[in-house]
Amino acid sequence: MAKEVKMLASCPCCGGKLTVSELTCAECGTKISGNFALPAFAGLSEEAMHFVAGFMRNSGNMRDVQAELRLSYPTVRKILDRVALAFGAAPQTDGEPDAERWTRRSKCSKRSEGRL
Repeated sequence: MAKEVKMLASCPCCGGKLTVSELTCAECGTKISGNFALPAFAGLSEEAMHFVAGFMRNSGNMRDVQAELRLSYPTVRKILDRVALAFGAAPQTDGEPDAERWTRRSKCSKRSEGRL
């Protein structure tokens, strides 16, 4: 059996969106031709795929995801926002991404508690 290669989501020559034109059964070799759209996951970056895997392993618990990936909450939140956009979520319209809002609130909290 041929070595599996990571599926490309965009054309390496022009950057255009790729489609799948043939599917082959690994067991019997049956081939199905057509024009098949790639799933949304195919367009995610390695970082985003790593995040999604961690997100699923931790049942969506952001603290656990943050700990597993060893990233700050604002960074984890930004990745989640990018993944959500890739799956068709509407971009935030309030002008302040959640990660920035969280960071600002955290600083305000620390300042009011005399820790900053």
